[in-house]
Amino acid sequence: MDKYPLMLEGKPTGELSVQREGLYTSFHARCPLPEGLWCAWAVGDRGELRLGILEPGEGQGTIRRRFSRQLTGPLGRLLRGEVRPAEVREPDVWESVA
Repeated sequence: MDKYPLMLEGKPTGELSVQREGLYTSFHARCPLPEGLWCAWAVGDRGELRLGILEPGEGQGTIRRRFSRQLTGPLGRLLRGEVRPAEVREPDVWESVA
């Protein structure tokens, strides 16, 4: 299992553990969280992968996810994890003109 810093606003705040399991890679991120919704990201030298929303509990946020090699390949060499505010998107509204 490899471990990387989990950064929040440029400062290490937690840990991202990564384990390769055949055709899949498992990610486990954990860190203390400020108020609000926060998303964990895996950052590589060639790209980024959104892991998902950190779930609050027991004084910290955590997430466990598993992705295929097809999704993790474009990251390149993994550098770190990042915690970013979760983007709230307005739903698309389709209007038809009669």
